Amino acid sequence: MGAESSSLQAIESLNDTLGDIERKLGVIEDVHLHHERTICQDNMVLVSGKRIKSDPNTELVVGPVLGLVTQDSVRILLETDNTTTLTVHFFLMDELHTEARFICEDIMEVKANVPIAKTFTKLKPQTHYAVYIGGCKGQHTLMGTWMV
Repeated sequence: MGAESSSLQAIESLNDTLGDIERKLGVIEDVHLHHERTICQDNMVLVSGKRIKSDPNTELVVGPVLGLVTQDSVRILLETDNTTTLTVHFFLMDELHTEARFICEDIMEVKANVPIAKTFTKLKPQTHYAVYIGGCKGQHTLMGTWMV
């Protein structure tokens, strides 16, 4: 009887481990599917049908760094290597992080080698967002995703 109990516990443990692996693989697949829908070409990044202009001559030297996140706002810090105007694009993410829907954009006037932080408001609580920065090198465009 003791051997059977031990075997059942081992099987249950294995099932739990396999379940965890399946969940992690699902998240990886969802993130991969989202990034497949993001296309970079000719100084443009296309995200879920929204065109975001990049600038190959503008390097982010700091950030973007996600600062304070509240119920309806987020603070973003960054710094560029030249004076420019950056456009911050917010996309609403679905529950599985596979689809992004453009909801708003705002600008940041940035001076060369001077850090700047800006608070973006009117966000919805308990909502996942993806943020893309336009006006800098294409590889810096995706800031990331987070939940407000």
